[in-house]
Amino acid sequence: MSTDTGLQRIQIEPIAPAVETPKSDADLHDYMRELYDEGRWNKIIEFTIEFIAKFVQKLPNPILCNADVVNLFFASTAYKARGESDKHAACLKMLYSLEPFKQSLGGNYRKYVDMGVEEYLALSKEIGEDQLNQLDVTGLFKKKSGCFIATACYGSNDAPEVLALRSFRDEVLLKISFGKTLVQFYYLVSPIIANFITKRRTLKDMIRLLLVKPLVSLIKRYDRGSL
Repeated sequence: MSTDTGLQRIQIEPIAPAVETPKSDADLHDYMRELYDEGRWNKIIEFTIEFIAKFVQKLPNPILCNADVVNLFFASTAYKARGESDKHAACLKMLYSLEPFKQSLGGNYRKYVDMGVEEYLALSKEIGEDQLNQLDVTGLFKKKSGCFIATACYGSNDAPEVLALRSFRDEVLLKISFGKTLVQFYYLVSPIIANFITKRRTLKDMIRLLLVKPLVSLIKRYDRGSL
């Protein structure tokens, strides 16, 4: 594939690739493919947004692995389907910039780099190389603040329950005035509560069971339109 164009790559110099985890990589790929086949664009974005933000934060020296390519490629398709052209182009731009290093990836994952490069080249002919060269991926994928209490309960900012709560905050609450007020109040009190429960396992278990899980269940019902 010829990539001899005026398109500029993001400066990337990956450090040694992470240890490969074939089963984990395959599970991620199968999950993303299932969401893609079902057209569940919001779910793809909800799942990938934090991983892409972490990848961007580590530029120009990310640890290149198969999961990065999977997340970037399927996120690009989801953003395109939702009409978010800047983020669609940004994901493709990162794949284009990773093309010189694709031999470090597993064979099945190089094709996603190639497909991303091919689509990026086509996009450059459509909207112009200058516009793509000026695209700032770091500004589009800044790491967002997390849900302090849920993160403290689950011990991870990437737990599915935390991602679901964060997505509901961004996609629903922050788009209405009452929701914005509620989020502001939450961020005033939640760091203190999260700090208090961090080292209290029984309390974390209780909050997870009696508060976080029911909230996540309600959010899922809302997403399905069954509320």
